[in-house]
Amino acid sequence: MNFLQTGNKLAGLKQGKLRWIGLDEAGLGPNLGPLVITATVWETPLAWWPSSTQGQIPQSLNAASSKFWEFQSSAITQTTSREETRLHIADSKAVYSTSRGLDSLAASVNGLLHLWHDTVSQDNVCHEGVTSPCKNLPASIGELIELVEQSSVAKHQINEIIEPWFADLKAIPLPGQQLNPVQESAISNWLNVCCEAQIELTAIHSRVVFTPEFNRRVKSTGNKSTAVSEIAFELMQQAVQEILAIDPAAPILLLSDQHGGRKNYEALFANYFPDAWWITLPATGEGSYYLADPILASFAPRSESYLPVAAASLVCKYLRECCMYAFNHWWKQQLPMIKPTQGYPQDARRFREEISAYCREHQFVEDLWWRSR
Repeated sequence: MNFLQTGNKLAGLKQGKLRWIGLDEAGLGPNLGPLVITATVWETPLAWWPSSTQGQIPQSLNAASSKFWEFQSSAITQTTSREETRLHIADSKAVYSTSRGLDSLAASVNGLLHLWHDTVSQDNVCHEGVTSPCKNLPASIGELIELVEQSSVAKHQINEIIEPWFADLKAIPLPGQQLNPVQESAISNWLNVCCEAQIELTAIHSRVVFTPEFNRRVKSTGNKSTAVSEIAFELMQQAVQEILAIDPAAPILLLSDQHGGRKNYEALFANYFPDAWWITLPATGEGSYYLADPILASFAPRSESYLPVAAASLVCKYLRECCMYAFNHWWKQQLPMIKPTQGYPQDARRFREEISAYCREHQFVEDLWWRSR
């Protein structure tokens, strides 16, 4: 399928599927704790994509994105209120804050996990009144990490993690995962709405980059920006390959926020997709667009306005918060008077000073727990 096809040629493909891959990260700025990058992979009706000329691609993308939200508006919301009964699916910064706690974020991620794994839509038949959650969801932080990294070439063996505060993640229950009846009902409603609208969440791919790996990658590449872009492109490559292995002509929308201050992605595409012929489309606003049929890639600020990117943002943030929960729990056991940290620079320096004597005594080299950049 060519994203620039128009008229009758595209009309013949209207019964097909449009694939979406949304990427985001959490934890790029902190000095403590992991960086998390996630890709969520979706299928929607191809009919949502308008016929396009090259100059119309940004408008076509926004039009398809609007349909993505509209078809689910009875089950999810980008804003919320105290009386809201729908799930809050938006940029994680809008869903989570330390003052509000993890409940809303955890419920949103729980909904995404149900949508991914629930068997309701396995036979493409919608079932009204489904109220019971999927039974095979992870119960611990370690199980969740293994689940979302299960097909990654760089996946972690949880029992091989060398940081002591992350060595027992399978024994730590997922925080905030006790759903109330309203949340359970909202998730069930979302499953049915997606089934009726032919929307499927087909994969969640995450990389939890713990401090030792983060430091190795920064040292190898020479800077944080390149290290992060390489991890993100590894996930993109994996997600695209899995789609094309099933349907080589599948039209794919690859959506990501910009990687720090990076404006140019040609070299990364050439490296990670060497068999594709990439065209750099004319700059439109703040975004960068690349085309190598059947893939259209967009790197633009505020990409969380696209639902697949918002979903990735939620998973990333929850995974990082789970890891910081485990990190703070471990240190509280060693140093009962220490205050927890989120790992961001100013408070991280305070935390660093308070644990420095313990680390020296137990020979925890700084490269084990403090990010070099």
